[in-house]
Amino acid sequence: MRLYIVRHGDPDYQNDTLTSQGELEAQALAERVADEKPDLLYTSPLGRAKRTAWHSEKKTGLKAEVLDWAREWNFLTIPESFIGRVAAWDIPGEIYHKIIDGNYDSSLYSGLTPDESKISDAFDSLAECSDGFLAALGYEKDANSIYRIRERSERKIFLFCHNGFGLAYLSYLLSIPYQLVWSSFWLPTTSVTTILFEERLEGIAVPRALNVGDTSHLYKKGLPVLPQGVKANYY
Repeated sequence: MRLYIVRHGDPDYQNDTLTSQGELEAQALAERVADEKPDLLYTSPLGRAKRTAWHSEKKTGLKAEVLDWAREWNFLTIPESFIGRVAAWDIPGEIYHKIIDGNYDSSLYSGLTPDESKISDAFDSLAECSDGFLAALGYEKDANSIYRIRERSERKIFLFCHNGFGLAYLSYLLSIPYQLVWSSFWLPTTSVTTILFEERLEGIAVPRALNVGDTSHLYKKGLPVLPQGVKANYY
């Protein structure tokens, strides 16, 4: 089985939909999704993800099922800081890597300490929802982040979601500390992250990332990869 984690197109956050550029991205993505011959489509309930999925629905003839638990984790946004509102996954990497020392003015980062209890609760909820979701698809999570295959599948499943949530899900599936994933990875708009449930022993699968944040469909159409979500010196 393959699970494709797809970020929505370039967002109009104010209206929770896509910009004109995001529409072009979603159209290019839809061609790629159709080429993959998907079996199931799922989407976050938020408008920008649903609109992105809509283009793939049109192209494939499939209907995306809404998963409420795949919405963006806006409740982890820190409301006040020296850089304004900031999401937990956008906290400067030097804080998560704990390398602030004499070369940094640590007072600059006042108010940017992540709320570990809220993050822990969010991951507990993600674990419960993901485990139920994958179990319904025939893959039951066991100890040590492996999955017992109750019903073997070669299905291709697309989940249209968000940058912060998508990175959190990547952290959970691959058992990588979220601090490292949030501070070290990025999912461009309409990027595709492919997780293979790799089977080396009969009846057991382990998630493996075949690619993270792939945007080849944008290059194919001559569309730029926009810096949405990158906070400094992208160009």
